[in-house]
Amino acid sequence: MAQFEAGFSSLGALQVALALPPNHEVLTRAPIAEDLRVLDHAARDAEVRDMAHGKQAVERLWDACQIPDYRKIAPAAHAELVTTLFGFLMREGKIPDAWFATQVDQADRIDGDIDTLSGRIAQIRTWTFVANRLDWLKDPSIGRKPRARSKINYLTRCMNVSRSVSLTVGPVY
Repeated sequence: MAQFEAGFSSLGALQVALALPPNHEVLTRAPIAEDLRVLDHAARDAEVRDMAHGKQAVERLWDACQIPDYRKIAPAAHAELVTTLFGFLMREGKIPDAWFATQVDQADRIDGDIDTLSGRIAQIRTWTFVANRLDWLKDPSIGRKPRARSKINYLTRCMNVSRSVSLTVGPVY
């Protein structure tokens, strides 16, 4: 563990520490995880490299890289979201409440097909995860349960109604 802790001294040191093979012969290397892919993408961003100096900044970047990709979109698109959030955290100390509320509100709609509604549920899950980081928002209640849970439940009900209507009516040609 001490070997990994030393990895937070710089962005390069973190990447090296994460790339090290297991130090026990019965352990094998795991497949490359999503958070490592996001870190590698973020490390190519000049602005991120400029901000990720020192243990605290590197730890904050690694924390941001661990935001799950509930949306299951392209790794580069998820990494872009992560670098945006990391930028807010480093420049402003918190994610701006107005920006965050706008992101949550964009997912709070019931129009669209099943895939669209499913995508909105995934967005709400992402914002709920971010809101549960106590030091990331001035007002974490913006994206926290029960408000987010009620949005997820509502969108799920809408998706199920849409699915049952499409099964009843059948495809439109």
